[in-house]
Amino acid sequence: MASKSKLKPAEAAEAAILLAHDAKGEAAKFLLLRRAVELYAKAGDDDKTAAVFQKLLKEVKGVPPAVQERILLAAGRALPMGRRAKTETLFKGVRALVWAEKELNAARMTLKSTKKDAPKAHLRAGNALAVMGDWTKALDHLLGAKDEIASTADGELNGSATAEKLADAWWKLAALAENEYVKNAYRLHSVEFYRKALKASLLDGLNKNLAESRIAEVEKDNANDAAAQLAALNRKEPLYCVIDLSGGPSASSYPVSFVSDVSAVPGGTFNTDEYKTTKLVLRRIEPGKFMMQGKYEVTLTKPYYIGIFEITQKQHELVVGGRTSQVLGDTCPAGGVSWKWCASVVKKLRSRVKLDVSLPVARGDRLLEGVDAVLVGHPTHDLRNWIAKARACADGDEKLADYYETDARRIITVWAPGLGDYAARVWSGLVANYYLPRLRLARAGKAKEIRAWQNKWVEERLPIMPPAPGWTCEKLVDELLAAWDDFSKRK
Repeated sequence: MASKSKLKPAEAAEAAILLAHDAKGEAAKFLLLRRAVELYAKAGDDDKTAAVFQKLLKEVKGVPPAVQERILLAAGRALPMGRRAKTETLFKGVRALVWAEKELNAARMTLKSTKKDAPKAHLRAGNALAVMGDWTKALDHLLGAKDEIASTADGELNGSATAEKLADAWWKLAALAENEYVKNAYRLHSVEFYRKALKASLLDGLNKNLAESRIAEVEKDNANDAAAQLAALNRKEPLYCVIDLSGGPSASSYPVSFVSDVSAVPGGTFNTDEYKTTKLVLRRIEPGKFMMQGKYEVTLTKPYYIGIFEITQKQHELVVGGRTSQVLGDTCPAGGVSWKWCASVVKKLRSRVKLDVSLPVARGDRLLEGVDAVLVGHPTHDLRNWIAKARACADGDEKLADYYETDARRIITVWAPGLGDYAARVWSGLVANYYLPRLRLARAGKAKEIRAWQNKWVEERLPIMPPAPGWTCEKLVDELLAAWDDFSKRK
């Protein structure tokens, strides 16, 4: 019997990379790339170790920050720390994340065990979160620290400080920081505000030169720093918001997705009929100043999303119903419109996407959409299959099929007066299209309208929208754990 030849570490690493390339699930891809990092490190090939780690860093940018951190920390512990100067800068970032994780856990223990005001623990937690790149949570903790750090965090949170003042303040605090990881995190945060100040033309002369030199200095120091790159990825807001209008004017809700870069879109462009008819694409505009008509200075204090194309006739039909234009064409701009019409379209969009179009979806709603999307993986947990089977019993008689569908919906929802949710099911299609809209009505103080809406959903057979894209079991579990962790910290 021939003996099996054992692959050398470098050969096994190459095999892991090939398998990762063909892996269908994100979890499998991350595990294989992490294994390739470990194997190249074992083989002593620092160049390939660093290259694969960079690939891993790029791949994880689409998953939640908590998952990114966990994957990179696990891979980082396998790396040959400081074996060569070429990889030292990269691995410094991973060590920073390991340090931050320990600091945050220790600070949380202190805050949990004492009921007194604990400025040092808040400072410790805030610094750790800053190193991780989570400045939203970091500022809440730094607010509980003392002196200049607390006042700077307060100025940023309440919007009372200008971008220039915040940039200078965080740079000054970075110089006072004793820990190198914290110093670097403060400097990175500082240059964010220097960039904003330059973009808004708030700086000139020596102040402008100083800001540009500091930005260049920080960018050079963090060119290969994993923690800095990860923090930048986490800070970046989605550039595009895509609203699926295919449900038409009778839809109770429109699915919404966010895209960080147009390269992630099939074909690499939005300039297709699909995005001018059944989908509406909005682009994020950051706060800043601009000159209107060359003489009026306009200041935008908050980010918002604006359509990249004019509203087309097909989009108008799907949102409002009907067309206003005399010359018809699906991708032609909607004609004969007014400011009042624009306001009505935006109002309808907001009511159906269940969010202000300038803001991302609420976390709880996203999780329920994730549950809905994951449940579709099992044929007996899909409302669409239940309805399809009911309609099939009509043997092609559409009127009878509608009757059967109405009955099928009623059995698993309203049932009968006084027996609401008697035979309720946790199915894909029900979670996002029935339970979630009810929850939103209750949140909006419209509980009295719920029964009427439920009956309408059954009797009028409101559209069942497809599940939200991009969800996997792994992603849902990671987001649920992250949400629970945040909730536990607020208790």
